[in-house]
Amino acid sequence: MFDVRGSLQKTLDVFSPDILLVPQRDEDDHKHNFSSSSSSTTATTNNSTTTLGYSFELHTRLSVEGRPDAEDYRMLTLARLGRDSARVSSILQARAAVAVKGTTDNTSSVGLARGSGGGYLARLGVGTPPMWFYLVADTGSDLTWLQCEPCNPCIPRRGPNFDPSDSFTYHPIIYDSAPVTYGVEYGDGSYTAGDLASESVTFFGRRGSSELLQIGCGFANGGTFAGGVGILGLGRGPDSFPSQMNLASFSYCLVDKDFRNSSTLEFIINSSPHTPPPADAGAVVASLIRKAGRRASSFYYVDLIGISIGGGGGGMIPIGGANTTTGEEGGVILDSGTTLTYLQLSTYVPFRQDFLGAAAHNLALVFPPAHLPFDTCFDLSNLRSVDVPTVSFHFAASKKPLLLPPENYLLPVDSNGTHCLAFIPMLNSSMSIIGNVQQQGMRVTYDLAKSQIRFRPNQC
Repeated sequence: MFDVRGSLQKTLDVFSPDILLVPQRDEDDHKHNFSSSSSSTTATTNNSTTTLGYSFELHTRLSVEGRPDAEDYRMLTLARLGRDSARVSSILQARAAVAVKGTTDNTSSVGLARGSGGGYLARLGVGTPPMWFYLVADTGSDLTWLQCEPCNPCIPRRGPNFDPSDSFTYHPIIYDSAPVTYGVEYGDGSYTAGDLASESVTFFGRRGSSELLQIGCGFANGGTFAGGVGILGLGRGPDSFPSQMNLASFSYCLVDKDFRNSSTLEFIINSSPHTPPPADAGAVVASLIRKAGRRASSFYYVDLIGISIGGGGGGMIPIGGANTTTGEEGGVILDSGTTLTYLQLSTYVPFRQDFLGAAAHNLALVFPPAHLPFDTCFDLSNLRSVDVPTVSFHFAASKKPLLLPPENYLLPVDSNGTHCLAFIPMLNSSMSIIGNVQQQGMRVTYDLAKSQIRFRPNQC
């Protein structure tokens, strides 16, 4: 059963003048008082392996920035999907636009250009003493960077930028007597350029644990970064945050973009790679696939083999190439920064037909609002709730499908009751992408030690 009234109400609440923002605490409140909202935990297994866990608050753009600048919800949807389109185009092109100058061959890739969207921000400390900043948590980026002083141009923000001269642990990476520099141009026109440095990154917790990591200090930045001042690179490449930390796993739970409450981004550091954390009981499991090719190395490919209407596997529509490990074409990417789910055309067409057939008695098909990319929309304006067809993902590694709640595939696009199917055909590629709308409301664990993704519904 889909709660239509609740879905419509949130499109109005977004523009409420009474919206509560995340408190913008003084940047110096970290010196002697670490936040109690995040934690550090230690556990000992039977073979004396110690596992350390750290938890960070994860916020929506709405909770950090407040009331959107958009005229209405349709315009807000249009802006969000414009950023989404730019990100997907960048993923498809996979242009290696990140150049690091000063290495032995004078250029070296540390990541790939993406759209800078995402919409979910993690708060972490940088430097000694640490200053706290919101960074976009992005599984499609490797490089972690933030805006630094002096910057020209700068990303507009309410608080001060990171000033490396105020940190005792900031050390530029030097090669041949010169700083190693970086530059990134994202698919939506946003960009950053600056120096690579070794710097302390602080985790919340009882002991205020910190690690020296390689980050980018951006002195020339432009565009928008979902209300953040940089990017926390959670990609699969060697320079990403998980790789530098040698994480056993990390996980997140994404709340609805239109909500103001927060969730968590959690990291597990295991002292023994041979004793990974136990699997989540009852979770739907997907296998991580390592694709060949440098341009594919940053992405998390999963073994999504089909999608079905009605919850059963009998009518499963196959997704080709999900288990392909060779070449850079095809495959299914799980991405925190893409909003919608994009399906290869050979899957999307029968999927849409099956959904329309199952929805024919309850949902009235209408033309989508102007300039939006959808082709399957419904008028739900006169309904309080309605039975809708179920949608399930099928992974090769799991015996049971991942059943999506209706709000993860029926998206309000205005405040008049129009809802659209949150899937888009991938017209010029055999690749598919699982976006963050379909991941909302569940704990998604990237188990790097076991090469698995686990989905646990209702775990925010």
